[in-house]
Amino acid sequence: MAKAAASKKVYYHKLPVQLIKAIEKTNTGKLKKTTKAVSIRSTMKASGKQFELKMRSDYFSSKPKEYKFGTEYRKVTFSSKSQTLVLEKLFFSNHSSNILTGNIHSFYTKGYSKIKKYRYRLIIPLKHEMNFHYQIDETLYVSDFGYSTWNGLTCIINGETMHAHIIHDKEKKKNYYLSIHSDKPQTYYNFSEKAFAVKNGIGYLTGYMAGDKGYFFTYTTAKMEVPKHLYFSSFRDTIRSHYRPVHSNPYSWLSSIPRKTAERLYKSNKIQPVSKTAFSTLCQKLYDSVEFTSVIMLILESSIASLLFMPGGYAIALESLSKMVMEGVKSKKIAPVPSKEMRDILKRFRAIIDSELAHISSENRALLKHRVEQLNQPTNKAKLQLPFELLNIPLNIQDLQILDSRNDFLHGRTPDITKAGSKRTVDRMNKDMYYSALRFSTLLAKLILKWSGFDGYIVNQVRIHGKRLGIKCNEPYYIKL
Repeated sequence: MAKAAASKKVYYHKLPVQLIKAIEKTNTGKLKKTTKAVSIRSTMKASGKQFELKMRSDYFSSKPKEYKFGTEYRKVTFSSKSQTLVLEKLFFSNHSSNILTGNIHSFYTKGYSKIKKYRYRLIIPLKHEMNFHYQIDETLYVSDFGYSTWNGLTCIINGETMHAHIIHDKEKKKNYYLSIHSDKPQTYYNFSEKAFAVKNGIGYLTGYMAGDKGYFFTYTTAKMEVPKHLYFSSFRDTIRSHYRPVHSNPYSWLSSIPRKTAERLYKSNKIQPVSKTAFSTLCQKLYDSVEFTSVIMLILESSIASLLFMPGGYAIALESLSKMVMEGVKSKKIAPVPSKEMRDILKRFRAIIDSELAHISSENRALLKHRVEQLNQPTNKAKLQLPFELLNIPLNIQDLQILDSRNDFLHGRTPDITKAGSKRTVDRMNKDMYYSALRFSTLLAKLILKWSGFDGYIVNQVRIHGKRLGIKCNEPYYIKL
């Protein structure tokens, strides 16, 4: 797959990164609730995924107490030499040694409005370097930091082009950031929903969900060079998982794939990243559906969970995803007994309940009749198979067995994969849980990526990560959709 051509346009990241560094340092200023309120000397600095504000509480010894421990204040201003910030929420959570400490989860520069239309750029500081060389088709871009790199991508959401770049400063110890922006003027709400869809799409495909906090910079010119305002917000925690559904470099798995096999796979040039078109479809689905976004988050959360929760989380995600794929689709009848035959059977069951169980209450008889009506319901396994059939995704015997184990995980049981029986050790149970998680993860990747229009090769997690589980697997290392 040919990489997207570079644009000569320079993207301006340097100034917003400098502003982030400046604002995250300790800044001294005056805190004020209203224009007529007393100004109180305070300090503000970044602390983890939020900001921390401190002031001396003995300042109140001879004055009315403007701020109290355990109280939340809204739209308080913090003015320093360089700018005035409006703190959306300030909660004083600690009072010790005459110091009152407050937590700030969001703030913005004075004059900013979420409903006013700007061009937006979201910059998320990263704890570790991120790239999507082997997961998503890349775009070459030029940064005003003085370098050009392929570590960028574009996608289309609602006809609008969204750009994402992995940037770094030029310091000796590089600081990395994820930058997402659009050239289209829009409100914060419109931009943020699309930006989060892109962030979540990248997170699923790379296993690295950027989080913790982000800075939204607004621009009033098409060049997007000098920011007009900034809005800071805390995010959910960063997630880093080593389970990636797509990986176009088989040499990355030399601990599992023999070098000769990896060389053959690499030279075949068949294993490719997700195309711009398929990535756009994935992001569009995330933008359109809160439910689908929740499924992606559940998958990522499950991927870093303990073995006790990992396969169960995947099983729940698969069930939810199956319903989404089948929504609006008239599926074939999958009930065990044809409906025409079942109608007569159910009629006889109802008659038996009325005639043979006349001595029990009408309420209990109604309950039994309700249970009878459920006799011909399709199995959960059959329901989970349907979306794969709809998308023409073949399933092998092992896939079908794991689909059948869905109820085990939802009820706290561990399926006996190797049929060890009552002699199964704790170690064997743990391996069975991990094997199940790997197979669920692969099934989820098949469904999500084929649903998004990707028809390439995905990573077979069982073959790559299940080498030491004591379960024979002769399946390919990569599976063609």
